[in-house]
Amino acid sequence: MHGCVKSFTSMPPPPDVEDSAELKMMSYCFGLSALGKFIRRLPGEILEEELPRLKNTLISVGNVPIKIL
Repeated sequence: MHGCVKSFTSMPPPPDVEDSAELKMMSYCFGLSALGKFIRRLPGEILEEELPRLKNTLISVGNVPIKIL
């Protein structure tokens, strides 16, 4: 999953869409929101096992520059 997020953030926005950078960031935020909702629904036992695997992905979220304006 971390590789997919890294690949998505490194790809340039589509050139033929108006406000494509904003659309890309909105898609990224939507995906993070869905991931958060999924994580919240996991049972505690599974969460304890999976959180260390998601650590790099969750940390990298704070390092993504948001250029919406």
